[in-house]
Formats: sequence, structure tokens, C-alpha cells
Amino acid sequence: MRSDIDSLMESRNLDGLIIVGSPGASSDFLYMAGPVKVTGGYLVKKRDSDPLLICGLMERDEAAKSGLTVKLFSDFGYEKIFKETKNSFEASANFIVRILMSLECGRRIAIYGSSSIPYAVNLVDQLRRIPEFEFVFEGEDSVISAARIAKDETEIEAIKTVGRKAQEIYQVVVDFLASCKEKKGILYKGRKPVTIGDVKQLIKDESDIRNISASKEDVIFAQGRDAAVPHSRGEPEQVLKVGETLVFDFCPRDPKSGFFFDITRTFCVGFVPNEVQKVYERVLEVQTRILDTLELSKPARYYDELCSQMFEDWGYPTPRKNPGTTKGYVHGLGHGLGLEVHEPPRLSCLSQKNEPLKPGFVFTVEPGLYFPDEGYGVRLEDVVAIHTDGRIENLTPFSKEILIPLK
Repeated sequence: MRSDIDSLMESRNLDGLIIVGSPGASSDFLYMAGPVKVTGGYLVKKRDSDPLLICGLMERDEAAKSGLTVKLFSDFGYEKIFKETKNSFEASANFIVRILMSLECGRRIAIYGSSSIPYAVNLVDQLRRIPEFEFVFEGEDSVISAARIAKDETEIEAIKTVGRKAQEIYQVVVDFLASCKEKKGILYKGRKPVTIGDVKQLIKDESDIRNISASKEDVIFAQGRDAAVPHSRGEPEQVLKVGETLVFDFCPRDPKSGFFFDITRTFCVGFVPNEVQKVYERVLEVQTRILDTLELSKPARYYDELCSQMFEDWGYPTPRKNPGTTKGYVHGLGHGLGLEVHEPPRLSCLSQKNEPLKPGFVFTVEPGLYFPDEGYGVRLEDVVAIHTDGRIENLTPFSKEILIPLK
């Protein structure tokens, strides 16, 4: 949580941190500043002090909406530094040094951001030449990621809010599909065959009504064999057919809070083939078992071990037993959720970490079975939050009925 940042900095002997970029490009910047409309700047935090946002004069009013103290580039001699320094990477490094010295941030500084690899490599090279500072380039277990992994109640409520809207859209989609007519195995609305593109447009329109972001390109609405390749988005021109598996994976974002939700359901319209029904019931059994046994302090990877064992006992391949398999269970059980769709903790038996479940964790539980040669796949995904008091809540009460009967 944000309240842990100073103690995390102290435990790592960090005097300060600086984030280069913008909330739109860096989720760490977004975490510290909120979803303000700043296209480029610096966020600086001294240990035991409030963060400060530095931006260009054109964006000063937008930056002020963050509630942070705002300084301008010109306060630190931006124009002079970039005019007198021919190498832009050297100029960027010198400007960062000027900021840190002016604010008396100390010597040992962690630096974060999001940029192209060439820019990052050249900037790091320049910063390492500066003797006055020891720059620390943390990996995935950074101070900010360690703070972000545990959400406070306000953040959990923001995720729930997106989730409620997402599940409203699921009901709209189910009602739409149920209202279709079947002709020779194809779904029609009026005289027109219904396509995946039609459903994705409906999802986009309903998302716009509810003020959440969901591009048609990112929504997974995949049918048949495409449903058997977990991140196949689905082909917009493909017509919908009765009895085919439809995997609907939806991860909308609230542009006001910046938080995501992530939900998956599998449907068959009209009827469910016996083979699909059997696989569906097993996926549901695994997910139900996992959700019923979640408890604090148990390692996150344990639950993927349990999931894998259940699937293996039924004879399905898993990454644990059959690395690289493209059928059966082909991925990990879940992932953390927040300002990014995929963030720690990772619920995977292949994870090198042994992270126990803790208050504040928000994560997905999404077992699935996939059979591309047979032309179908099944996945169910719920979002779980562990509240700060240790209470575990499933944020995804939407129905798990696979069959959508035609009216």
C-alpha cells in the first residue's frame, strides 16, 4: 500500500525515487500521481516526504488535479540544460541530477519509468557516469510494485465498481444472444447473421454508456477453435453458430481510477455438446475447489499446484507435467489485478516466488481446458479480493451457466 512506501524505501536504503514519463505510459507513475492528463514529466519522492510532480507549463493545471505539489521544468533550468548539451541523453541525465540536487533528495536514488529500450539504455549509461548519485534500477520486486501488490479498501472498491459494470455488460450480451434466432445452425438477428464483430460492437457500445474503456481489439470473444487458444481475440467476420463454445474474456478499465477488472465466461448458445459439458463441469469443479480453499498465508503457487493436480488426475496435460503443451491446461491459474491487467501476485506453480496470500491482494482465479484439434476451449475467470481485515471476497457473482437457451 502507499502507506508502506517510506518503510520499504528505508528497508532498501533508498533516499529517494524518481519516475520518468507519464501516467499514461507508466503504471508506477499512475499509481503515485493518479490518472492526470500529463504527457511527460517527473515524479519525485524523498523518503518521509510527499511526492512532487514536475511538468511543462502547458500542463500545470492538469498536473494540479493530482493534488500533489507541482513544479515546472523551468524551475530547474530545463531550457538552459537542453540548449547547452548536444547529446539529448546526457541532457536528460543532467536534468534529472539538477532536480535531485535542487530537492536535496540524498544520494541513493531508485529510478523508474517507461520508454523505448534504446532511450532507457542510453539514459542509464549516462546516469551511471554521475559520481554524486548511486542510481538503483530495481527489477520486478521494486519498492513501488511491493507497495502496489496490496490494495487498500478504496482501491478494492474501485476494482469492484469496474467489475459491477462489466457484469452488467455480460448480462446484456447473454440477453442479446438469447434473443437471436437459429437458421441452419447459424444465429440471426432479423435477416442478418450475427457475427463476432456485432457482439464486440455491442460490448463497446455498452462500455461507452457505462464510462469504462474497452477496445474491440482487446476484448476476447472467440468461437470454436479460436476459443481453444487462450488469447485469440476472435475473428470479427465469423458468424456465430449454435453449440459452439464461446469464450468471452473482458478486462475493462475505469479511466477515472485507472483500475482494471478481468472476467471470463464460456457459453454455448442453443445446446451444449456432451463432450463440452463434461469439460466445463471439470473446469467449474476446479475453480470451485480453489475458491473454497483460499486462505491467508498459503503460498499463491500452491493453488496452481492444486489446480494442476486435479487436471492431471483426470488425465489432462498441464505445463507442470507436459511443458509446452497446447492442449489441456496450458497456462497458470491466475494473476494480480490493479492498474495493470497482469501484475503480481502470480498464481503459477512455475513461479520462482513463494509469495503467501496477504490482505490487500486482488487476483484472478481462471482455470481452463483447451482442445484446438477438437475445436473448443473452456475457461472461467473470477476476481478475488482479500480485504485489509483478512476477509476474502469473490467480486464476480455473475452466473456460470454455460448454456444460453434461445427464446
